[in-house]
Amino acid sequence: MGQEQTPVLTAIEELREAGGYTFALPGHRLGRSMDQRAADVLSPGAFAADVISAKQAVGKAERLFAEAIGARDTVFTTCGSSISVHTAVLTVTGPGRTMLVDRNIHKSVLASLILAGARPVWLRPRWDEERQIAHPATADDLSAALDRDPDISSVLMITPTEYGTGADVHGAAEACHAGASRCWSTRPGAPTTRSTRTCPRRPSGRAPT
Repeated sequence: MGQEQTPVLTAIEELREAGGYTFALPGHRLGRSMDQRAADVLSPGAFAADVISAKQAVGKAERLFAEAIGARDTVFTTCGSSISVHTAVLTVTGPGRTMLVDRNIHKSVLASLILAGARPVWLRPRWDEERQIAHPATADDLSAALDRDPDISSVLMITPTEYGTGADVHGAAEACHAGASRCWSTRPGAPTTRSTRTCPRRPSGRAPT
């Protein structure tokens, strides 16, 4: 597929040029129903682009993105990030299972753990005394946590953090592979991604979920 293609932008452009009118949610009406006070502060273009009918092009855009990053497939978040977090957590864990989770998670992760009936084991961030911000835990921190609790069957890390600092995703994935866990990582505005590499069993005999 040609990476120069822009399926969603093209669909929005075509809708504008067609000069039609939409009665679908959300009710921005290609920007026409925007309050002038909001238009003075926010970009009218953002509201004009918020049209549900453009989502027909999302599938092609997802395939393009998967090809660009070398993934088997990708799924974009189109209904808010919380529902995607719920989906990710409920996919890899369930009642009575144990998940290693960043302590500085969004409340949507807590809600997901409650919905799943899973037990969290907290992975503490690295506190930066100089800058007074929290950095993600290191791959060694993750590996040590997996060794301490053989019941951990999945891992959820947030990267980048709200402070804009990123985790060593490759190192974390390798630690999970060595530990026979399934590792997920999420970042704002991007699809949730899953490692698809086959994981060996840990010496403890814990199998992948």
